[in-house]
Amino acid sequence: MPIVKSIIRNSPRNVLCFLILLSIFFVAALVLYFIHEIFTQDFRDPLSLFHLLFGIGTVIVLSSFIHPLLLFAFEDFLSDENSTLLYKLKEHLNAHEYLCYLTCLDILVGGLGLLLNWYMEIKFSWVSSLSFILVIIFASILFACMIVWWDYDDVDLSSSQNMEESIGASWAYGSYLAFYKKILKDIARRMSEFEKNHNIKLLVQKLVIICPLSCNANGSLSGKDGNLEYVGNLEEIIEDDGGNNNRTFKTNVYKICGPHESYIAAEIPSPLSTLYEMRGVMDNVILNYHRECFIKTLSNLLKSDQCIILEYDDLNSSEPLHSFLLSELEDKKIVNVILKPF
Repeated sequence: MPIVKSIIRNSPRNVLCFLILLSIFFVAALVLYFIHEIFTQDFRDPLSLFHLLFGIGTVIVLSSFIHPLLLFAFEDFLSDENSTLLYKLKEHLNAHEYLCYLTCLDILVGGLGLLLNWYMEIKFSWVSSLSFILVIIFASILFACMIVWWDYDDVDLSSSQNMEESIGASWAYGSYLAFYKKILKDIARRMSEFEKNHNIKLLVQKLVIICPLSCNANGSLSGKDGNLEYVGNLEEIIEDDGGNNNRTFKTNVYKICGPHESYIAAEIPSPLSTLYEMRGVMDNVILNYHRECFIKTLSNLLKSDQCIILEYDDLNSSEPLHSFLLSELEDKKIVNVILKPF
């Protein structure tokens, strides 16, 4: 089991999280044991069968909320971050809209059940109703703990590591010193000259750095999206570097084709391609951890430079890269678009 691997690690906090999870699990199991009488009902009765099915559905929905709540709480605890529990839960629900739909459906079914009880003039019992609610709540907690039991190691791997020791963080420093520190030097002037020489207007006066979720940095942006057309390079930076005389550093400019023709200076960090090539020999959780460390470290190093770092989900999103770039850059309200009929 993944959680067994987690408690082997020499971190007291990992063991504490495991003990907390185990305590919640046994408390929920104990409560269910003391109110187990509700499971002795004759579910051949249509109304009792309806209550059973409604209870199972509610347990599934409620545990879907409790499960990420527990995971995010452990994540904050392990990483010493300020509590972002509610924000993370909100982001989780935004990414899993079906949970909101299931919740609404479950509430609707519950309301229909109350109407059915009223229509059939069934006598209301506070004791049986309270028992039913307690069973649903603690069964949900029990089920959520079982899910966390399997997911716990993912949180442990991605949260309890020291970011300074991550290869992703090291690559970010290497990228900054060997590449970005050079090409971002005097980039405003080089962008202005490119605009003047090509009679265009860049969408943003910043270098757009795209970090795909897959880490696939191979090839050009034109090869990843047919609506991104290579136009040219900004003025090249030429320096003696790494034992090579007159090494050339280039920054590509692309045209975003569509109803509104736009231009951007953009690229994908090449160190990410190493993670992409290692996906067959490295666990996905560890790979994602190093990717996040790379992005976070690079963002901190470039926070005062003239660039924008965008994370693009090229694995799960159906939105093409050019649409993603337009929507993200427009949201920042720094857009200069050349209006042109398509």
